[in-house]
Amino acid sequence: MGRANLNRRAARRACCLLPAAICLLWSAPGCALDRAPWVRPAGPAPNAVPGQGPALTGVEPDPAGEEAANQRALSREMADRLADAEQEKARLAARVRELEGQLAEKDRALAQAQGDVQAGAEEVARTRAELKRWNEELAAVRAKLQATEKDNVATLKAIAAALEQMAGRGQAPAPQPPPRP
Repeated sequence: MGRANLNRRAARRACCLLPAAICLLWSAPGCALDRAPWVRPAGPAPNAVPGQGPALTGVEPDPAGEEAANQRALSREMADRLADAEQEKARLAARVRELEGQLAEKDRALAQAQGDVQAGAEEVARTRAELKRWNEELAAVRAKLQATEKDNVATLKAIAAALEQMAGRGQAPAPQPPPRP
């Protein structure tokens, strides 16, 4: 507890005890209600011993009343502590509700993100499968194209050879190019 809180409680305790103390002093035998208990009566005190100075006047404190006042003060202090604890409990309960709300919101966001990641992973898997299929199709088309080119080259050679034979019947054979070194 802070120093200010302790000072405030001490002031409350003193304010609570002051009226009780005044009532006890005024109700004591030999006290007149027309004078305040803190005013010293004129003349010597009835139980004064000469040469010892002024004797205390008034009533001796009542131990039962003092204990009751202490109990009331203790009860008030405990009630104040209880009220402070209840306020702290209410504040903490509100904080817990706030944190639970934040946690629920983060859980929802996490579930949404997990769903998004799962959907993204499925999309990547579909895309990879499609890409693999396209690569296989492309390899098949390439092989078919190469086979077709080979067939076309062979056909063209056969046509060229046939044309050369047909042309050779009517003309002299065409000169062959020299072999390359």
